[in-house]
Amino acid sequence: MVESHHRHHVYTNGVVLKQFLFATLAVVTHFGLMATFCTAMVQEVCRPPLVSFGVHREELKDGWLHSTGGMVNDTRMLELDYFDNRLIDQFEFNSQGWVDMTTIHEDDRKQKYRHKVAINFGEYTISQDSTDYEVCASDGFVTFYCEKPVASGETERVEWAYTVEITPFGDLNGDECINGYDLGIMFAEWGVVGSPADFNNDGTVDPADMGILLANWKNYDCIEPPDDPEDGPYNPVWESADDILAFTIDSLADPILVENVTVEDLKGGMIGIVDDTGNNGIKFFHLFGSFQVLGVSGWSPLDTWVVEVYDDEILVGRTSSGSNGPVNNPDGTNNYGNSIYWNPMIEPFKAGDRWILYRWIDEPDIPEYPPSRI
Repeated sequence: MVESHHRHHVYTNGVVLKQFLFATLAVVTHFGLMATFCTAMVQEVCRPPLVSFGVHREELKDGWLHSTGGMVNDTRMLELDYFDNRLIDQFEFNSQGWVDMTTIHEDDRKQKYRHKVAINFGEYTISQDSTDYEVCASDGFVTFYCEKPVASGETERVEWAYTVEITPFGDLNGDECINGYDLGIMFAEWGVVGSPADFNNDGTVDPADMGILLANWKNYDCIEPPDDPEDGPYNPVWESADDILAFTIDSLADPILVENVTVEDLKGGMIGIVDDTGNNGIKFFHLFGSFQVLGVSGWSPLDTWVVEVYDDEILVGRTSSGSNGPVNNPDGTNNYGNSIYWNPMIEPFKAGDRWILYRWIDEPDIPEYPPSRI
């Protein structure tokens, strides 16, 4: 049998009350020490539902939830009593209690019990005090299950005490927080197939994954992100580009000229940045009408571009030749001269922002192109 009428709790503003103690000392003494039996990851196949029945839930003063209930029919009777902390802890779920299963039929019967509780999406490590029952965690739920052969007129009790430690999805940079840095990384991976930001494993990074990240938001007790030897000065998704060039705006003098920026030639060396000489005067980076305009050298009419802008290593803007609001090649006229341009702007000009240009002499043959616009 499975209980029904689960109570759900919504956490707001990342406020989490961590509790690792059991509800009472008597409960701890009764169940003793736990041992870790297994580690469960998402996509585990858990036990399917049984016939449901009602339970009574009472929220205790310390925030724990006390559940009691039972059912009886022509062949069996179940009684249960357990505690859990589903209301007060996002990152460690604890449950302990018992279920009595009685056979009231004239024949012996195998009795079963199951319950299911919503927890955060993540990677799960399960610890339990015995192997008399199963605990399965997958896709934002933990499922408890037990079964026993029970002789006619007899009662068998199954007691449990288990913990599910949750490493929540969303920490993409390894700083033990889920915040704006991770959101920026997710935007950079938007629409990408096989990305680590595809938390629900549906094949692409999309709004469902963003919902998981926001639900797991945590912006305290952060650490310095670990060094990644594969990290480099540009987005490795676009490493197939023939040329990669970056520049950082050092000052916002008007007009912004080449001498107002620090330039990094990261690959190829065939393109550069120059002051444009179109109708809007001699400027390197500027607005012309509703277009954002960037002077470049070494371009050809068949070029394909991806333009990204980072604010303190967070991707805050992106467009490409194939995106909505595409990058246009220079038109060679007085309007845009030797500048690439796009509409609307992807990020206002700001000192300290780092812009990266990726140029392919032909269209890139990679699944990530064209990316979604940010």
